[in-house]
Amino acid sequence: HLLSWGSLTKLHLQGFNTPAPENVKSISGHMMSVQDLVLSSCDCFIQHEGLQSPLWFWKSFGCLQQLEIRYCDSLTFWPEEEIRSLTSLEKLFIVDCKNFTGVPPDRLSARPSTDGGPCNLEYLQIDRCPNLVVFPTNFICLRILVITDSNVLEGLPGGFGCQGTLTTLVILGCPSFSSLPASIRCLSNLKSLELTSNNSLTSLPEGMQNLTALKTLHFIKCPGITALPEGLQQRLHGLQTFTVEDCPALARRCRRGGDYWEKVKDIPDLRVTSEPRPVWQDAARTIIPKCMNAWQRRASSSGQPDN
Repeated sequence: HLLSWGSLTKLHLQGFNTPAPENVKSISGHMMSVQDLVLSSCDCFIQHEGLQSPLWFWKSFGCLQQLEIRYCDSLTFWPEEEIRSLTSLEKLFIVDCKNFTGVPPDRLSARPSTDGGPCNLEYLQIDRCPNLVVFPTNFICLRILVITDSNVLEGLPGGFGCQGTLTTLVILGCPSFSSLPASIRCLSNLKSLELTSNNSLTSLPEGMQNLTALKTLHFIKCPGITALPEGLQQRLHGLQTFTVEDCPALARRCRRGGDYWEKVKDIPDLRVTSEPRPVWQDAARTIIPKCMNAWQRRASSSGQPDN
């Protein structure tokens, strides 16, 4: 039924397998207008076992700005060629893909790709992909990176500091995540850093005094963080929001009479507690972003500007 698509701007494909390439001329023109694509339980990724490549399928989405890939068990490697073909892509969501490792397809080592990435990608979110071990560091316009619920991700790639445009970094629910790379000091445009429920994280790198744009800092359920490096302490006075929740040792340092009190006491939005947050707040942190994303989709489809 692809010929009946017409001039679509939003498309949701479920259980879709890439059609034969001989049909490309008859259907590719109908996909050029799509700006928002959801692939759910689909098998349309480039295979690397000698099978025919469906790259033509991806090149057909010349106007695509937002892509969500979810429940796609066939997605194992980082979709390098597919994403590079989407020259207008601005937002990418990879969600609930249980076999997705993020490893580049041309090698099985957990090293990030350094080839040129999509030039317009600004937002990357990888949620509930339990086998994620790595992701690229080759995005020249990336502003927001959100990684949640990977059981095996141990850290960010060493070349992560190349993401000089990054303004927001969130790492949430990654129990094996144990370190930030030293290159994070190169993120001079980073405004917001959130580290939540990363039980293996025990220290932060030196050099974080170079994060001169940092305004928001959250440490939540990271009990292994007991102290802040000297460089990051130098940035505390410039914060607008600072949260320490369920990190008992760090919370003691940030309270009145603690080692960091003089450095944090004047932060406008200061929240320090060693108590775990209520269950309903954890649920809200999951539900609210999904609702916001749904609202943004609805607003964009109706042509109404965000308020």
